[in-house]
Amino acid sequence: MIRPDLDQLPTYTPGKKADDALVLASNETSEPPLPAAIEAITSAAHTLNRYPHMATSPLHHAIADLHGVTINEVAIGCGSSSLLQQLILATCKDGDETLFAWRSFEAYPILSRIAGATPVAVPLDGHHRHDLDAMADAITDKTSLIILCNPNNPTGTLVTEDELEAFFARVPDRITVCIDEAYLDYTDDDLTPDSLGLVRRHPNVCFARTFSKCYGLAGVRVGYMIGSPEITSALNRTQVPFSVSTLAHDAAIACLNSPESKAERVSRTIPQRHRLRDFLIKEFVHSSRWNLTEADVPESQANFVWLTLGDQSDEFTEALAKEHILVRCFSGDGVRITVTNAEETDQLINTLRSIA
Repeated sequence: MIRPDLDQLPTYTPGKKADDALVLASNETSEPPLPAAIEAITSAAHTLNRYPHMATSPLHHAIADLHGVTINEVAIGCGSSSLLQQLILATCKDGDETLFAWRSFEAYPILSRIAGATPVAVPLDGHHRHDLDAMADAITDKTSLIILCNPNNPTGTLVTEDELEAFFARVPDRITVCIDEAYLDYTDDDLTPDSLGLVRRHPNVCFARTFSKCYGLAGVRVGYMIGSPEITSALNRTQVPFSVSTLAHDAAIACLNSPESKAERVSRTIPQRHRLRDFLIKEFVHSSRWNLTEADVPESQANFVWLTLGDQSDEFTEALAKEHILVRCFSGDGVRITVTNAEETDQLINTLRSIA
């Protein structure tokens, strides 16, 4: 009655939560949604007896205006993860291959298998970055979709626009490429790729964004994708009807209408990222307890940092948990620590000193 292969399918494991702990496990902002979003959610509550928007909505228009595209180049979904699943369903038949770096966002292989596609994971290079040459070499006749997480989750490393252009030159036009930009808002301005320019030059390329991070809407689930009308219309055909709730829709519009509030929030986070990494590479890596070097803490362009702790990942995670700090452990590989505000960074650094 149920697909037998589902028994072999791993379930997505979210970061742990606890009311009495400092939660740095899921790359969430520690702040509530933007004030305008809270107001929009409150205002929308009395309309919840009606189904939400589908097809062309005010949110489509707001996103199109933001990026200077037509509404036919915009798709919205229940978070960027949902849009990625829709894209896999739209591009892959049973046995087709999805190609992505590893370690990267752990939902990629899961979503691929759910759709009947074969996930192909290409190891990161020695600097914890996408090995784009190896990824290009891994393309086969069965490759239908390539996903590039940029900045990469969980390592935080960034692929530059020039590197993307060189990679796209090796990708056949028949293959769809999605740049997953969930963390791009935290990237230094001078390093941020012109994603729209890439889409304009390469019609097989699209990019995904989310409202879950700096906007603080992780709990209502909404994201979007920009691409050619061919890609976005396919996303619309694979979307679960009414999957973007009225609350999510209206809150997202309010966020887009509050660019100053978003910029202020991001500007508070980025200095804490630099501060935490500076502490890690200048002080913590010299700890006799943990087998770390500066190279094991790559420069991050996201709202988290990565520690390549290998076999010590579980021990490190447990040591912090005993001090009521929750981080994300990837057993055997490393640990990802979310960066939030100055107060929480103070607590984290003091605790790291105590377990060094």
